[in-house]
Amino acid sequence: IMSYDGGDGPLHSSCEFAVACGDYWKNTRGVPAEKLILGVPFYGRPGGACYADMFSFDPQADQHDTCEVNGVTAHYNGIPTMRKKTRYAKENLGGIMIWEISEDAYNPDRSLLKAIADEAASRTDRIEMISKNRQSFFEVTPKS
Repeated sequence: IMSYDGGDGPLHSSCEFAVACGDYWKNTRGVPAEKLILGVPFYGRPGGACYADMFSFDPQADQHDTCEVNGVTAHYNGIPTMRKKTRYAKENLGGIMIWEISEDAYNPDRSLLKAIADEAASRTDRIEMISKNRQSFFEVTPKS
């Protein structure tokens, strides 16, 4: 489910938009939940700035969903929103996919991919995430 690019500004990729998209395909169209994969963006709109580039404009960009980029408010998903979306996908859909993984921050403390893996790992023992551009594999030991 492409639950992003719903428009510029706040319509781009809010958690509410993601849930509405998932609910539409699952409840209105009758698609089985396990066949629905929630798509999440690693960039902002308007302008298409990479998530990794947001830190040039706001050193705490990972904790927000907006920042000023060249005088325009860019809307994207920070770590708290990405964790919420991951939780929603794990509990209500068949999984999550990323567009475009190469736009992630390389600092693991700010990485959206790591936030997704950490949130998903709290519910599974093993996660594999593969992309055309690079492969990330997380082996997780269940918490006791």
